Amino acid sequence: MVRDHADAIKELCGKFKKEFPETLWLAVAATFKTVIVLKYREYAEELIGISQALNTTVEDIYVLNCINELVAMCTSIVARDKDDKLILARNLDFDHTNLVVKMHVNVVYKRNGREIARCGNIAGYIGIITCMKPQAFAVSINIRTTGNMQEFLQKLREGKPLTTWILREAVLNAKDYRDAVRMVTGRQMVTGSYIILAGVK
Repeated sequence: MVRDHADAIKELCGKFKKEFPETLWLAVAATFKTVIVLKYREYAEELIGISQALNTTVEDIYVLNCINELVAMCTSIVARDKDDKLILARNLDFDHTNLVVKMHVNVVYKRNGREIARCGNIAGYIGIITCMKPQAFAVSINIRTTGNMQEFLQKLREGKPLTTWILREAVLNAKDYRDAVRMVTGRQMVTGSYIILAGVK
């Protein structure tokens, strides 16, 4: 899947790399080996796999996964349609939308051959930004970063998970809406955010 979007992923990575201070980029990248490999082995292996498929550095792919936590300011709504069905809708306020649009993918998670979740995501990202678990809930994340890069770095170094990773854990493991609420409530994250959950009733 990522190979189909290789040019857009590399271009987006290059643009952010030019826009962010080099010291910040390198500091975030350094936490891959000092924290992620040690504490989040499964995610580390996925990031390594993506970097190998794209023939680029794993540190750059990892930092790209962190960018959403630093610059996005999205909005979600939960509403009912005329047939009384619940709908979760969201926008994705993200820099370089011309590239991000090209990187949009639909990801289907399966367990034992059975579909357990369907998510709208960005190619190269291993976390979840928007997802639906059939007959259970839908969820989206809306980042509200403080802009304090040192605080963000410190939380990364302490091993706090990316918010998109917390959503992934909830989507893949929660049985229903109440279980998902329990799994995301009170979690310490690397940046401020709203997690929007919509149940089936």
